[in-house]
Amino acid sequence: MSAKFEPIRILDLDIERTQPSRTASGLRLMHLKLSAHPTAEWAQLFKNQRQFPRHSMWREAWVEGRYIVVDCVPEEIKQYHLRDLNEDAAVVNGEYQIRGVTALHECLRQSLARLMEIYPAVQSHKNEPIFKKLFGVMTDINTLCDLGQKGFLAWKIARKFLPLLTSDASHSIPDAVEVEPVLEEQT
Repeated sequence: MSAKFEPIRILDLDIERTQPSRTASGLRLMHLKLSAHPTAEWAQLFKNQRQFPRHSMWREAWVEGRYIVVDCVPEEIKQYHLRDLNEDAAVVNGEYQIRGVTALHECLRQSLARLMEIYPAVQSHKNEPIFKKLFGVMTDINTLCDLGQKGFLAWKIARKFLPLLTSDASHSIPDAVEVEPVLEEQT
């Protein structure tokens, strides 16, 4: 996963890529171009998101290269499917970011654990400048892990439940949250 994830959006319908459906004569494989080429992990999350129909007009959709492909009647795209697909992409973007933050958190925890293994060996040198920096880094990593774990869980829970409590879109929680931790000066 890259350091800065840009949420993937649906850009446009690519009419030239439309093909006859393999499942029914009235349906077509409609290709919706994405803002970026999704990773295999993003595509799998999208597949999982689309697993269960949410209404009677629900159609199969999947990621194929830089497209979301929908097997539907062409006239249904705007009326039924585009809104669902945009919502699904937003959910998947959030889940993808959550996995990235979780992976980063785990990496930080493992790094801290490795540093803690050597802590007893270097503790007698704690007043030397290089070791003061090392202990500062260890403290920073531990603080970031703690802040990330507490704040991230609350954000994840709120993001799931807030849309259920209100129909007002102004109360929605953003897909990406820029966090700049404030660390206290170590004396």
